[in-house]
Amino acid sequence: MKVVEVNNQEDIKRFLALSFEVYKGNPYWVSQIDSHIASFLEGTSIFCKHCKTKAFLVCDVKGVVLGRIMAQIDYVFNWHWGEGIGHLLFFEAKPDHSEAVEILFLSACNWLKEEKMDQARLAYLHGRQLPLTTDGYNDPPLAHHTYNPKYYHHYLQICDFEKEHEFVESHIQLSSEWINKYHEFIKIGEKQGITLRPINRENLRYETKEFQKLHNRTFSQHWGSTQLNYEETELLTSETLADIVFAEYQGKPIGFGLSFPDINQVARGSELKILKRDSVLSEPRITRGNIFIAGVYKEFRSKGVVRSISSKLLINMSKKGYKTATHSIAMKSNTPSIRFAQKLGAHPKKHYVTYMKKL
Repeated sequence: MKVVEVNNQEDIKRFLALSFEVYKGNPYWVSQIDSHIASFLEGTSIFCKHCKTKAFLVCDVKGVVLGRIMAQIDYVFNWHWGEGIGHLLFFEAKPDHSEAVEILFLSACNWLKEEKMDQARLAYLHGRQLPLTTDGYNDPPLAHHTYNPKYYHHYLQICDFEKEHEFVESHIQLSSEWINKYHEFIKIGEKQGITLRPINRENLRYETKEFQKLHNRTFSQHWGSTQLNYEETELLTSETLADIVFAEYQGKPIGFGLSFPDINQVARGSELKILKRDSVLSEPRITRGNIFIAGVYKEFRSKGVVRSISSKLLINMSKKGYKTATHSIAMKSNTPSIRFAQKLGAHPKKHYVTYMKKL
């Protein structure tokens, strides 16, 4: 076995190509966006301005790639939380190669230790990757969510990683009965002075700053979240596929929500980047949307603001012809969040997990 540090374009191509070998013939897998992953390996992603990255391949004696991993230190994340966490991302490996995977993780963790990190978290970092699935193997993943083989969990156990947090993905049927309830929820909010409006894309710079301020204050103590700068926020607000709603009280923004169409429904077996934005917006095969994020300032949480925002996003999905929706993944231990989703008609369907290892 040989571990290779990813240092050139040929290595990057091999890194990206492995997933196509791992999932060959799998009808549920949706291809990665190569340009997204490559931007971290090349150091061109806007996130790289405050990160240090090292990627590794493990190969057999013939040079065939058996596994890959990207180790990254996000200094803004660690500064915000006062921690020394290194993140392990985009892990892929062929089956029945436990020894190779152990060597791969050892190399990545040793590099993190050399960089003075004391913990390694696998498969969760904003703007890069969401947690590993534990039961969604026979169903295509939602857009922006992780799909992985079941045997990855065995690999992580033998490499001494421990389960850190479990997450729940909830699904909603957009029935006429629930749509009527969503309208009522919005009316209740209006009686408390809450107004809703869509993002003004004619004044995107101002709107992006408002989104950034709302996100960073609302999620400052939300597990796993980080503080976004303007450029990182603009990745979200400039995305034309995103439906963004602001909640205001006395003319001032106090909450926000963002949803996406589940483009994985039409991208299965092909890279998401080949899909044209205009065609996606009118694509009849897309019948599901995803509430990706929604939040409100703490002092307004008793006014049902997030309920109003979520209701508006769900109504908008229904108007587009979507039949179902998903509520953003919530930590399994976050009972209030799960109960909130249930009050919108959501039911748990898939589960996810992050892993941690002390270095």
